[in-house]
Amino acid sequence: LSPDGRQVAYTVTSTEWKDNRYDTEIWLARPGATPVQLTRTAKGSSTSPRWSPDGKWLGFLADRGDKQQLHVLALLGGEAVAVTAVESGVQDFEWSPDGKWIGYTAATAPSKEMKERKEKYGDFAPEDEDWNQVELWLMAADPTTWGTDKPPEPTRLTEGSNYTVSSFSWSPDGTRIAIGHQRDPLINSWSSSDISIVVVADQTIRPLVTAPGPDQNPIWSPDGQWLLYSSSGGDTTSNYYRNGQLMRVAANGGAATRIAASFDEQIGGLSWTPSGIYFVAWQKTDRQLFRIDPASWAVRPVSSKALRIGGVSFSGDGRTVAFAGTTTSTATEVFLSPVETWAPKALTTISEQLAAWSMPTSEVVSWKSRDGTTIEGVLYRPADFDPTRKYPLLVVIHGGPTGVDVPQPPVGGVYPIWQWVNRGALVLRPNYRGSAGYGEAFRKLNVKNLGVGDMWDVMSGVDYLVGRGMVDTARMGSMGWSQGGYISAFLTTNTDRFKAISVGAGISDWMTYYV
Repeated sequence: LSPDGRQVAYTVTSTEWKDNRYDTEIWLARPGATPVQLTRTAKGSSTSPRWSPDGKWLGFLADRGDKQQLHVLALLGGEAVAVTAVESGVQDFEWSPDGKWIGYTAATAPSKEMKERKEKYGDFAPEDEDWNQVELWLMAADPTTWGTDKPPEPTRLTEGSNYTVSSFSWSPDGTRIAIGHQRDPLINSWSSSDISIVVVADQTIRPLVTAPGPDQNPIWSPDGQWLLYSSSGGDTTSNYYRNGQLMRVAANGGAATRIAASFDEQIGGLSWTPSGIYFVAWQKTDRQLFRIDPASWAVRPVSSKALRIGGVSFSGDGRTVAFAGTTTSTATEVFLSPVETWAPKALTTISEQLAAWSMPTSEVVSWKSRDGTTIEGVLYRPADFDPTRKYPLLVVIHGGPTGVDVPQPPVGGVYPIWQWVNRGALVLRPNYRGSAGYGEAFRKLNVKNLGVGDMWDVMSGVDYLVGRGMVDTARMGSMGWSQGGYISAFLTTNTDRFKAISVGAGISDWMTYYV
């Protein structure tokens, strides 16, 4: 959302059939006007739109022939121009609050040894021994130099062999940058995440949070006195399935305190605006927007359950919010709403492309598992469903395990769910124990019970539908991807009730996965 709350930049992904790829481009929507496409990157995508504080420029990332670079586009008209030329490409960026600077992150350039090895052997590297650290850079946001042969010279703010920047956030006065960093960019090193403060003027770095376990994603208060961040609270063993902790710490240092501790789900999409602290979180198969009162730390829902909310973005004064939302029968649309008097209005009409489609129905169903736990799932039925008939059943199991399946229109990804339903099958997508949205206690029910409890939940769901007289038990199949693939593999060796089972990217031997 633009700082004045009047324009929304968003991305749309479409299919490039000829090139066999997906293309993501940036669009612009204004209330009462038809959305327009702003970018068109040939053979690549345009992502991460960010407004300049004065709303006159839109920055974005795109690979237009020389790695992913930062580009800027004037909203009054003209071509987009690249303002960086980083050998390894730009990973992320953010305007300073006064609009005079842009901070960005980029990996260090490949070493001479790496280049020689790639030239000789191709894309070969010793596993977990070779990487490029991610550094934070600062460059002047000077429009008079953009598109010229004299671009501004960037300044490196962080460096070192044991330091990779994973996130950063400008202070409201633009004098400091809070950074989340870890020892290296390897996939398991997120557990070493800490938070530090970079003073822009002299480029000094002061550690702020150095507790065990991951502490990351710092967010400033509007007055610049405090920071919020997500933390495991020092937990390095069970933090994989427990709720993360939302912490508050003074920007000048001191003991951190936990807030919103009674909220029983994972907090995401955090924003601290002049009107309060906001976040989004799953509530079973709904995803809602919540507000934390900075005076009492009380949590209350802002949105209604009519829309399942994805990404959110606030105006400068925090009074207006733009968000991506979907319902059981619509594709994702972009909405705009006042925060205090929730009244979302759609700015896009993506769902119109579904008008001519045959629309199966989807609904949330629930049943009791073997140990008495209530399990929910999404059941898809043909549009001409006949309750007197018995139908083939396909069970499709999500990954994670902390994924969550919801009633929605055409499901993309691995399996052609709607096509199967339109050919006369039922599809059940169970939110087995460990799924997101049902609280910490539910999420840890498969701890030391992996596969076993999951199978209870899947098979009890099958029995529930069989008991309703809906299923032809001679024509049942199961499939899943990742953790869903593992559960499918477990079903393969523990039941013979399915005619066929597909194991997608599944783990069949945890010991080999561990080592």
